Amino acid sequence: MSNAQTYSFDSVGDNLPTLREHEKSSRDVVEVKFGPALPLRLSAAKDELFVMNKDLQSATADNIKNLLLTNRGERVMQPQFGANLKGILSEFGTPGFESEVMTRIKSSVARYLPYVALSQMKIDSLPAPRGSGLSIISISISYTIPAAGVPMQNISVTMSTVV
Repeated sequence: MSNAQTYSFDSVGDNLPTLREHEKSSRDVVEVKFGPALPLRLSAAKDELFVMNKDLQSATADNIKNLLLTNRGERVMQPQFGANLKGILSEFGTPGFESEVMTRIKSSVARYLPYVALSQMKIDSLPAPRGSGLSIISISISYTIPAAGVPMQNISVTMSTVV
């Protein structure tokens, strides 16, 4: 014969419980680490190997840089990752170039960083060393992260290709 009693949760109500004094803790605020900051650098902190992105803005900036500088097929296990821009850099100055770059960036961001809202893009040709045969292009992008209330951010990447 058991002395166990059965209780109904209906009698408890929907109020959140109050912590008793001995249940309260004085834990430190947990620092969120979004991922390693790029380029990779060894950290002086004892609790991490690499310097880490500790806010959404810096993590997103690194993610956008990676997306823009990666061509499809370069990322292991993600063959479609990347804006695939390197192959068209030599077309700078031709009709439709800016439109193609914007389309590639917009579709890549929509697929891999859907929380980012692109605003503007600026493309500049930078001077290349004489006789190098290089085409050097700077792409600057303005964007926001609406869901997190992050205001306008700017990022710029420089890419080059042999012409």
